[in-house]
Order: sequence, then structure tokens, then C-alpha cells
Amino acid sequence: MKDFKISIIFLLLLGFFVACDKEDGSEEAIETEKACITFISPYSGLGDDGYYDLTFSAVTDFCAAHDVALSLKYPQSSADVTEIINNWARYSGKSSQLLVLSNSDFEQPLKDANVSLDDKQHILLFESVNCDLGENVCTFRLQRYGVSFLAGLMAAPMEQAVVVMARPHDPALTAACAGFNDGYSTGGNRAKSIFLAEDYSGFCNPTKGYTVAAENSSAFIYPLAGGSNLGIYKFSRDHYDYTQIVAGMDVDCLDFFGATPFSVLVHIDNVLKTYLDGWLSGSLPASGISYGLASGEVDILVHDVNLPPIGETFNNYAYWRSVYDTNKELAITKEGEYEKDN
Repeated sequence: MKDFKISIIFLLLLGFFVACDKEDGSEEAIETEKACITFISPYSGLGDDGYYDLTFSAVTDFCAAHDVALSLKYPQSSADVTEIINNWARYSGKSSQLLVLSNSDFEQPLKDANVSLDDKQHILLFESVNCDLGENVCTFRLQRYGVSFLAGLMAAPMEQAVVVMARPHDPALTAACAGFNDGYSTGGNRAKSIFLAEDYSGFCNPTKGYTVAAENSSAFIYPLAGGSNLGIYKFSRDHYDYTQIVAGMDVDCLDFFGATPFSVLVHIDNVLKTYLDGWLSGSLPASGISYGLASGEVDILVHDVNLPPIGETFNNYAYWRSVYDTNKELAITKEGEYEKDN
């Protein structure tokens, strides 16, 4: 985790010198006319120690390795995103330009912008499989249904489970919640869902995450709340003796807290590198690809650790590993069925 935080800080400073804003808000690369990536941050910002930090780290590492200019934008509204897209599209340099839209929230602003791109301009939109957004617009998503179904199966013997979600109506979170519930319900129970907010602020409120964890101190918690997960992890660290288990999310979370039998890994960095390499070489992958459990880009890492005093069954690496190994193919099958229906 420290490595990519250092990378982010370094490239943010570097980015100040390699891209500039004109008075009208549009961007142009400096006189060297390097290839340039413009990265639009999610509304909740960076600093989640998970998906978005991993994403931006992949971008900064790529720019450093390939001498690509970088510009970072922090929008506060959909209108801001539309303006950024329009201003970016008006500049057409001699080198390749890539606009990275890091969240499915940006699909509608992209439609509103209704831009026409030249052959040097490309847009990459995350968490969408819409293939009808125009020439030179590429989309992909990380499908979390299957891995969450598997996580639910692993948690099924626990009497209580809570899915903590940043907000409602988020396609990626909705799929993950559905998967976890479908897996967990095989044990005869139903997980409770809790939303931290009605909007993107649910991704950046670790205090609320801590409170929700405290209110569910005897449950298995499946956290889908971005930076707010850090509050959940803190509660687990502070109260290790409670009969609560928390799944790690997005990255290997064992360093954050000890009471986690497994982490859900979302290899957005690997996926993004494929697209960035393709962009720079002039051969972006096909649009609309969904990377799920079968792809290996989403998976579960089982940890061999001592858990709180919750019984011999759960405080046993062999149990978690066995459920994972026995049911992974089933989870892949269930994910395929889900994608056909959704």
C-alpha cells in the first residue's frame, strides 16, 4: 500500500509540470507534445486505500514508465464532468490523448457532452459495458457478482451478515450485494443491507462506517463502501475480541486489520494496464468486456490467521479454504447466469 501512495504523490507533483490549463479551462500538452492521459477522479476523490487508489497508481506508474503526460481533474458534479469532457475534446494535438472516466457515474455526462473525437483522441469509461457511446470510446467493467456469491457461501454458517453499501442504485455495488445475498442465503438466512448515504458521500465517510460496524458487532460484514470501509476496519482493530468478522475488500487487507479470513481482490491495476498499453500502441481492446471471477481479475485471497473467539469452525483456515476451493466453479456458473439476466 505504501508503494502506490508514494507513486501517487510523486506523479501528482510531476503532473503539475507536464500538463496545463488554458484560460478557457481546456487542456493542452506542453511544447513537447507528449502523449497525455487526463484522469477524472470519482466525486468522492482518491484516498480509499482500495479500488481508486489502485486505479490511480496504475495510471501514474504507466505514465512514469512511458513518459506520458498526466492531468488530474476533481469534478464536484455531473455538469463539471460534462464541461471537462467538452474542453478536453476541443484540444487536438499531434500526439495521442486519452480521457479516463473512472466511474460509471460519468456515463451520462459523457452522453450529455456528445463529443466527436478525432483519431488521436480516445475515452476509457470504467464500470460500463455500453458499446454505443460513440467512436473511440471504450468501456469495461469488473463484475463482482461471482466473487461475492462465493464470499456469501463462505459466510453462510454465520447467523448474521450485513452488506454495508456506500449508496443505492450503484450498478457495481448492486451486483455485488445480490451475489453475496444469493450465496449467503444458501445457509437459510438473509443478509441485511445498509446504505451509508444516498449519494457518493457514502464512499468517503469512515466515521459512519465505524458506527455501522459498532452497531453490528456480532455479524459477518461484507463492506462495499470504498473509503468508508476504513472505518469498518478500524472498529475491527479496536475490538478484536468481538464476535465479528469482516471481509477485506478490493486489495489484500490483512495489514489493515487481523479479523479477516479472506480479502476480495479486484485487480483493476492489471486490467487498466492492458487498456493503457493498448491505447499507447494503437490497439485498444474491444469495448464492453466484463471481467469476472473466471477471468482471474476478481478473486478471493484466503488468509491463514487467528480470528476472534467465534467458534472452532470459523477460526480454522481449512474451513475457509475448503469452501473456496469447493465452490469456486459454482460461483463462476452463477455469475454467468446473472449476467445473462442482467
